[in-house]
Amino acid sequence: MLNLSILMTILINGLCTGSLFGLVSAAFSFQFGALKMTNFAHGAFIMLGMYLFYFSMNIMHNDASIVIPTLLILFFFLGYILRLTLLRSSDANVQIIVTSGLAMILESMVLFIAGALPRTLLSGIPPNWKIPIGNSVLVINQFNVLTFLVSSLVLAGFALFLKKTWLGMAIRGVVQQKEAAYLMGIDAGKIVNIGYAISFIISAIASIMIALQFPLEPISGHYYQLMGFLVCLIAGMGNLNGGFFAGLLVGLISTVVSILSPKWHDAIIFTLFVILLTFFPNGVFLLKKSMSREV
Repeated sequence: MLNLSILMTILINGLCTGSLFGLVSAAFSFQFGALKMTNFAHGAFIMLGMYLFYFSMNIMHNDASIVIPTLLILFFFLGYILRLTLLRSSDANVQIIVTSGLAMILESMVLFIAGALPRTLLSGIPPNWKIPIGNSVLVINQFNVLTFLVSSLVLAGFALFLKKTWLGMAIRGVVQQKEAAYLMGIDAGKIVNIGYAISFIISAIASIMIALQFPLEPISGHYYQLMGFLVCLIAGMGNLNGGFFAGLLVGLISTVVSILSPKWHDAIIFTLFVILLTFFPNGVFLLKKSMSREV
């Protein structure tokens, strides 16, 4: 029978893992649900961010105060340039083909340069907090807690940015009524470009948090893109507020299934999600509301 410390460990790990899924899904949900931009290279860019963070930390001798801001700025301009060049077309079919090809190019490039062997940023035993509970000890990984705090702050900050700043309100205006935004003197094209670039900053933050905890591989992005997409579907496309809570739900379910039946983890998880989306096709947290109003 599970004791209190094991139950608390499952709960904490599930919430921390879920917050990471919510962070990964936020950029994808904003791009696809709000900006109507299909990005099948989302996972590949997260993988690229992981490797850039890994090599930058080694080159800069683990000076995160320089590496992290540089990576965030780099991803902002990367997203902006991509929107201006390869992703200028509003045709979803063109976006799917271009981003799918871009994902294969990025994965092949990283595979050629870094090789296929997994890499780990941190060496040794991860730092843990040990909290005595009765006759047992609750072990909490510090990076799990850091992931939860960073994910919560980033998503809350992004929501406040969209609601309280002029640029955020301009993005919401373009998303909800593009023609009206034009009449109000807003350059809708430029605003969409900036919004798309900002979503890449969120992807960079997600890649940093993943690289701190998990091994790096050229195919790492596949899993996170898939889980992020599932979180988006459960929350409702474009529902950034619900995405965080949907991520927590997915993380808890994934952690519990991993403990009960690790061999059948993927089969059970996707079966549960199919059943869930059958009864809630618009998303559990979005229901029948307008997706654009949730931005």
